[in-house]
Amino acid sequence: MIRAPGRSRALLIALLACLAWAGPPGFPGPHGFADPPPRLAVVLVVDQMRADYLDRFGHLFTGGFARILAEGAVFTQAYQDHATTVTAVGHAAIATGTVPARNGIIGNDFFDRVEGREVYAAFDPAVHILGHPDAEGRSPVRLRTTGLADWLKADRPGSLVFSTALKDRSAIMMGGRSPDGAYWYDASAEELVTSSYYRSEVPDWVEDFASRDRAASYFNQVWDRVLPTEAYEGVSREDWFEAEGEGWPRTFPHSLRHLFPEGTPESPGAAYFESFLDTPFADEVILQFAQTAIAKEGLGSDDTPDLLFLGASGADYIGHRWGPYSQEVQDYYLRLDRYLGVLFDSLDESIGSDRWSLVLSADHGVAAVPEEASRWGEDAKRISEQTYSNEFGAALRDALDGTRIEPAPMLRWMDGPYLLSETASGGELRRLRRAIADRFAEIDFVAAAHTSEEVAEADPRGDEIIHRFRRSFDPQRSPDVMFALKPNYIVGASTASHGSPYWYDRHVPLVFMGPGIRPGRHDRVVRSVDIAPTLASLMAIPLPDDLDGRPLGEVVRGRNSSESLGQRRPD
Repeated sequence: MIRAPGRSRALLIALLACLAWAGPPGFPGPHGFADPPPRLAVVLVVDQMRADYLDRFGHLFTGGFARILAEGAVFTQAYQDHATTVTAVGHAAIATGTVPARNGIIGNDFFDRVEGREVYAAFDPAVHILGHPDAEGRSPVRLRTTGLADWLKADRPGSLVFSTALKDRSAIMMGGRSPDGAYWYDASAEELVTSSYYRSEVPDWVEDFASRDRAASYFNQVWDRVLPTEAYEGVSREDWFEAEGEGWPRTFPHSLRHLFPEGTPESPGAAYFESFLDTPFADEVILQFAQTAIAKEGLGSDDTPDLLFLGASGADYIGHRWGPYSQEVQDYYLRLDRYLGVLFDSLDESIGSDRWSLVLSADHGVAAVPEEASRWGEDAKRISEQTYSNEFGAALRDALDGTRIEPAPMLRWMDGPYLLSETASGGELRRLRRAIADRFAEIDFVAAAHTSEEVAEADPRGDEIIHRFRRSFDPQRSPDVMFALKPNYIVGASTASHGSPYWYDRHVPLVFMGPGIRPGRHDRVVRSVDIAPTLASLMAIPLPDDLDGRPLGEVVRGRNSSESLGQRRPD
């Protein structure tokens, strides 16, 4: 792999300067770390991974997760620090070190007042999917801030950055504005793809990887428990549970060939490629792709640090279909543990066990299945989409009653109401927002409702829920009224769901592992926005001034200190 000339010499000079500045051994230099940066830093984001999975399944791990727990600095109280706990938002917070109010990614979808339309967070009409020109374009154009990848590329242009996941919004938000490659799985295309934002043609090695053939190769496999049945008893609920499955058989084994009989054994039909995402095998393909990218692109091959973002999106698809206490979710993590073990062994061999680092986290957690939480005595309920629509529709009509504002042209709904009237005055809209919030608060399954003014002007010493809304609020993209359902209440037929400001959706794993990082457990409250500045410090990258996160002292000060660089106010 050809690097930009002079980068190794420049890196050496920078490192010597750091060492000359450094005080006591192991204390961070001006960029945060005195030791040589890792040749490769891997950011692994497991979609919908709850923090408690590390403890719940830990005694059964033998591969990558086992190594992470043994060698890593484990933060037991790590949280996403915003209200809207969904995929695009969580990945953007991790990669940029900023909350949604700053980076602009306030949801997977939102209404953009400037554009005057509903948009998907990764949608870009100015680009196209390579090899599939009729497909909607994808890029980070809606991401308003730079991220870790951009800081690295700006400071060391010879560094390489790649990002890959099953979900486009995961790979795109992690990779930032200037990666060397971002790839995701497109079910309609039945293969891994990228867009013209990143390059003009698909590299030969990506074509040779033949992701469609790899996905198709699992068609005749059966998804069964990877361990004996006894290993799941007492760890997860019974295999048959009425509320789970969403059309799949409720018990192991799951035969993909019988679930999707259309097509032939050599060429399965379109329904199979869509539902391939709901199996652990999809993330095995992603990790195989990552190993191929490392080898073909030369990541970690010299002392100029490189960066690899990995999104394990299959965890979210399986979690939604089966719920966090299902045997299917447990089996997914046992298999991912093995897949990661293979990846880590490969990194040890190709880069060196003491020359690569990893951080594990998640974009969000997930609530328990309401029908299961009810068995435990929790106040939990599933709200039908019809009931949800009826209740909020009635509340909006009541709030509008008596006003001169016509509802049809002035209202849009995307996780809340957008008031778009061009005839109403500012005072009228403020009063209407207040009336809507008050009426929403009367709905039986609503816990809190706040106007945009309340959110924007919230006292930092006040209620934490409204501050999570504030960290999620963008005046151009957010609804006029933001609300939260009661804890353990979810909407729709999906077995399990997330998206709330409550602990179970915000509490995520956070583990740093690599040379100079002291293993151990740390119980203070930290945030996902601390991940990017911590990795930047490990990689000796200057930090922007406008971050919401900060480097974690337990990591950047290595084995000689577990002192914090800065305390956070607990939730």
